[in-house]
Amino acid sequence: MTLVRGRGKPISSRTVDVGRGGMRVCSERPLGIDELLSFDLLWQDAHLEGRARVLREDVGSTYALRFEPLGARTSDALGRLLGGVGL
Repeated sequence: MTLVRGRGKPISSRTVDVGRGGMRVCSERPLGIDELLSFDLLWQDAHLEGRARVLREDVGSTYALRFEPLGARTSDALGRLLGGVGL
């Protein structure tokens, strides 16, 4: 997974889990609480793109991110991957 800030280099990170409203990621660089990031996620043969806001930092450089409103394509793909019809 790649996270992109408004400025600076892209941030490589690892997805810990993904749900309908957001995801947890482990980042090699610190993220700021309430920071808005763009994401690019390859997951189970799907390419998901969108924006997410950092809610909190958990243990071990792991962060909880909340999805900002997702586009229809990303929302549908995420719903299928999670076993639903859409979000």
